Formats: sequence, structure tokens, C-alpha cells
Amino acid sequence: REGGRDFWGWTAPNGRRRGEAFQFWNLQRSTGRPLLLVLHAGRAALRKEDTREEAKEAAIRATMDALRAIFGEEAVPAPTLKLATQWEHEHFSRGVYSHVAVGATARDYDVLAE
Repeated sequence: REGGRDFWGWTAPNGRRRGEAFQFWNLQRSTGRPLLLVLHAGRAALRKEDTREEAKEAAIRATMDALRAIFGEEAVPAPTLKLATQWEHEHFSRGVYSHVAVGATARDYDVLAE
């Protein structure tokens, strides 16, 4: 039974799937619930399915495929609840997120927020 890792990454098996479910956060320790946060990046985050709902389902399928590749088919049950965001459609962020660079301070985020 998994549960000891708070954070891990995964490399897709080929270039076509690059960016799919590449970073995982196990939030169980901080929430008390079995909760994973998973990132998709680049082309994998900009899915070209016909509708937004189909794109969300494709992202969830890719996530489940990655988890089963990492832990094995039998070890990964179907989720009881699933949610996929689509930041590229969010008016203010447009899919952008930031990271703290070496030497950056909290003031840098304050400046960005202005």
C-alpha cells in the first residue's frame, strides 16, 4: 500500500505523451483524505478533444494510465471522485503558473500581483 511519498515525478514512455501526468503530490498527510494532485504540462495540458468535457476525461484517463504504469494495474482502483481543471480557459491565468527562482523573495510575487 502506497502512502509514504509526498511528491514524485513520472516520465512518459514516449515523446507523444510528454507532459502527461508528470508530477504528483500525495495530499493525504495534509488533508487526512486519500487525495492526489497531478500536473499535466505543455501539449499534454492543451488537449485537442472536441469538447472541454472530453478533454477533462482524456486528462483523467492519462493520469490513471500513468498511476497504473507506476504502481501496477491491480494496485490502482478507480477514483471515487475526480476533477480536472483547464487553466488555459481561465481568464486571468491562461494556463500560466510560476515557480520561485533561486534568489527570489516573497516581494517578487507582490510585484507580479500589482
